[in-house]
Amino acid sequence: MSDLDYNRISLRAPLKSEVIFAVGDICTKALAINVSKNGVLMQMPVALPAVTVELPVALMLDIPFLRDLAKLSREKLMDLDPSEYQRNIIHCLGRLKRINVSTPMPQYGVHFDRLEEITTDQIEKYVYSFEKNITYLLNLIEDLGVKKENFAIAKKVAELLGYSFEEKIAVLRQKVLHDYQSLKEL
Repeated sequence: MSDLDYNRISLRAPLKSEVIFAVGDICTKALAINVSKNGVLMQMPVALPAVTVELPVALMLDIPFLRDLAKLSREKLMDLDPSEYQRNIIHCLGRLKRINVSTPMPQYGVHFDRLEEITTDQIEKYVYSFEKNITYLLNLIEDLGVKKENFAIAKKVAELLGYSFEEKIAVLRQKVLHDYQSLKEL
């Protein structure tokens, strides 16, 4: 399936999380790029040999529970540590639907097969929470010109959502805006 044939059928959210990925006789770790209730896009440092679309895969996926960051006090927000997030480990089966080995880190898209309702709910809650938090982050970034005191908060929220604040604000804003649009558009 080429990228031109790939149509998104549900909202997705960025997810920077480790995935245990098994296909055929290969079992390896990957890094999730994004997730939706229908599947996950992952990347790995090297291409997997002899892997084709439609092959069945087994996954263990780590989904964090994201709090509504806008509702936290400044003190609580600044004390949050992403490594302390409550996490849901999801075990599921799926099929490879997309393979892109032309990037520096090969990417593999997996469509989930028959997730349990509770698993679908956990993923949808993650996507919804990320959407609320990324909206908050975008608002903080937009207000930096007027409210310089929000710089530390914006930096912390970016870190909690998996973004690097070491880049220029314009570059960070562009990445966050791209991810926000992925949450809003099918």
